[in-house]
Amino acid sequence: MGAAQRKFRVSAGIAAASIVVLAAGPALAARTRLVAAGQVTWAVDLGTLPGGTGSGAQGVNPAGQIVGYSSTSGAVGAKAVLWDRSGPVSFRITDLGTLPGGEGSFASGINAAGLVVGSSGVTGASHAAVWTPSGSGSFRITDLGTLPGGLLSSAFRVNDAGVIAGYSDNAQSMTHATVWTPTGSGSYHITDLGTLPGDESSAAHAINAAGVVAGFSSAPHDISHAVVWTPTGSGSYSMTRLQSITADGTSDALALNQAGQIAGDAASADGTVDRAVVWTPTGSGSYSLTDLGTLPGDTLGFANAIDSNGRVAGLSANQTADTHGAVWSPTGSGSFSVDLLEPLPGNASSVASAINDAGLVAGSSFGPAGPERAVAWITEQ
Repeated sequence: MGAAQRKFRVSAGIAAASIVVLAAGPALAARTRLVAAGQVTWAVDLGTLPGGTGSGAQGVNPAGQIVGYSSTSGAVGAKAVLWDRSGPVSFRITDLGTLPGGEGSFASGINAAGLVVGSSGVTGASHAAVWTPSGSGSFRITDLGTLPGGLLSSAFRVNDAGVIAGYSDNAQSMTHATVWTPTGSGSYHITDLGTLPGDESSAAHAINAAGVVAGFSSAPHDISHAVVWTPTGSGSYSMTRLQSITADGTSDALALNQAGQIAGDAASADGTVDRAVVWTPTGSGSYSLTDLGTLPGDTLGFANAIDSNGRVAGLSANQTADTHGAVWSPTGSGSFSVDLLEPLPGNASSVASAINDAGLVAGSSFGPAGPERAVAWITEQ
């Protein structure tokens, strides 16, 4: 599954849930009340920008602000957007705009202060961007640039210190994991995190409060390995390769929490096994691997996010590529239960991209024929 692609609970037994669709309000397209085992969860269609038909959610912060993208009217590309809570189960949408010369943009992450990161088109290229709140619902957009000689870059996540993780290509057209560190007055210093020995490319997908970064490093022929970069001081990092399902398997790290747990996917070399996994630090730079399993009837899994409680959000899928949003919850002794995230009415598939510590899950609902729609799954407390 692609580095930049985010694939994404309500409750176990949701297949037997009752579903009520409420009329759309001005801030959202629809909201669906799901009841299972006495638990009520709202699946909220976050809607689109005026004239748009499709949208997707990629990140959420502790306040429940959600970021992602929306299509617009006409031929202009999708725009980065922010959905703010306007009620317990309602949201309002804000167009975050683009860098000068760009037609499209994409938001991937948001921190507790509301700092948004992603990418924007620029003249002849696409660059990592950061949107800084400037008051009254407005944002100032900053071009994060690229490594020397590069043309393309993108940002995926930002921690509460404002340090940003993503990737940039270099003068040799190789993509490398990068970190942008704020230096004051809206400026940033870019650091090339490099690759594993012998590899050609890498990308950084997540960063936590300690500045630990998770992502992948890839050899020729697209053989990738999940890696973690740990700060060692003075802007330097040590790099650790994380184990896969098999010794010769592939893997990718997509998310990281404050305890250093890492979520992603791991597959056998022949691709017959591909599962959502969690790597847990065991001390001295070592990690243990846990296969999270799948929903009943599925065989594939992919983890996109992990909260401070160790809950993991992602997808479970079958061999016919039907995808089901899922949340895995720790039950003790390294075990997890898995719960289904229902798609919106009329859709066949769902995917969870992000989760916060309150249990709000953001992602998408799509298929079989309609456009993708951004969704927030909100469980009543």
